[in-house]
Amino acid sequence: MVQILEAWRSGDDWWPVHDRAWLAQGIPKVASEFSSHGEFSKATIPEILKRMAAPKASWVGASELSSMVLLNRGSRFEALPLPDEAQRAPMYSVAVGDLDGDGVQDLLASQNFFGTASDLTREDGGYGLVLRGRGDGTFSAWDPEASGIRVFGEQRGAALGDFDHDGRLDAVISQNHGATRLFRNRAATPGLRVVLKGPAGNPDGVGVELRLEDDQGRLGPLQTVGAGGGYWSQDASARILGGTNKAVALRVRWPNRPGQRVPLEPLQALVEVAQPPASRP
Repeated sequence: MVQILEAWRSGDDWWPVHDRAWLAQGIPKVASEFSSHGEFSKATIPEILKRMAAPKASWVGASELSSMVLLNRGSRFEALPLPDEAQRAPMYSVAVGDLDGDGVQDLLASQNFFGTASDLTREDGGYGLVLRGRGDGTFSAWDPEASGIRVFGEQRGAALGDFDHDGRLDAVISQNHGATRLFRNRAATPGLRVVLKGPAGNPDGVGVELRLEDDQGRLGPLQTVGAGGGYWSQDASARILGGTNKAVALRVRWPNRPGQRVPLEPLQALVEVAQPPASRP
């Protein structure tokens, strides 16, 4: 049997995360080797292991505990910690989309975990978090009073979709032992609603890549239609692309198909795109 003794570091010393009573439930020898809670509270991890005749126990450490975003720089990934608000509780689902309609991708995260060990407080410092993208790979937290998203329960799945077809991304967050919450987006600048018409084997266009092209030929953020998201979640197949005030075309690439360029009218609200036929050899 493998037993785990969790530890945290203070200065040069390592200390147990759990108290004597909790550890004794899985490692009974702790109770016999340390006769009181006071005696145990003064013991470092090396001393505990020595008293339990396990001085050569294997050590496995975590050097980074922050919730982070990893930016693909071509030959390497650049790790950037998310804002403090993202560190106050564990995050489960993370959905990506343009929530304010400014043409920059934002993040929606579900948070909280109540099933902690009996001697630890539950991790419930999150309300559901919106992180607004700055366009350079960094994010700022949107205050719940401004975003309107406040979920105090143990959140799990989260997904984005234009549920009322008004060109704005709405959000849905599920809860463990709680009601699923739907949030209607009323403040974003409406974007372009893209409805994909795939073949029978792929009607939702899974794997399709979408980008807006502006009047200078510049391409906006790339969106990929996936078959799943974070923690048993999936965004709606119809996508909303923000920042359409200067868009002149939609670039579409289906799996194993040549790219398409679909011209757009000024401030066009809806476009339907069918999969093109396969190229002949």
